[in-house]
Amino acid sequence: ARTVADTAAILNEIAGPDLNDTTSSRELVPDYLDLLTEDITDLRIGFDRQYATEGVSPVIAGSMIDAMEIFRQRGANIKPVQLPAATEAIHQWLTICAAEASVSHEEVFPEHSEKYNPLLRGLLNLGSTILSSSYVKAQTMRQKFRIQMEALFEHIDVLVTPAWHQLTPTLHILSEQLKNDGRLEDLIRFSAPQDLS
Repeated sequence: ARTVADTAAILNEIAGPDLNDTTSSRELVPDYLDLLTEDITDLRIGFDRQYATEGVSPVIAGSMIDAMEIFRQRGANIKPVQLPAATEAIHQWLTICAAEASVSHEEVFPEHSEKYNPLLRGLLNLGSTILSSSYVKAQTMRQKFRIQMEALFEHIDVLVTPAWHQLTPTLHILSEQLKNDGRLEDLIRFSAPQDLS
């Protein structure tokens, strides 16, 4: 996607109910292309500048700041916010995701583990070792984080963050990054907190 309209067109195709995916939302979604012309006057956009720009590619950080100015010019109310501490949420995401993915794949994975890519195979192996007490602690933290995010949304309509900290890498570069310890945290820094809330 090279434009917002491209993204809206893609979202029209992938959002909403999917009869082949029992985990997909059953809620109907609007036509996202039609929403591009909606009046955004008084839309309350939350923006945590530090969270959205620190450790982020300068190109992405600059685009985020430029986008906030465009929204402001179109009448949106840009509200500086501070996100709840996300570092712990990111760590707990891995516990929850690994445990739940392990359960979802438990019938197929043991006999066909060699067919899984190394990253997913590692996640599923990790999930099979997670103690129930660790999973419950992670879910407790998730609930606290969700409550903090709900409180934030009492004052905003939308939260704007990058989707990722860098420009999209090639699969080779991504594979190399994933081999390095600590890189997973960078890769899920913006998605994991949203998944948990």
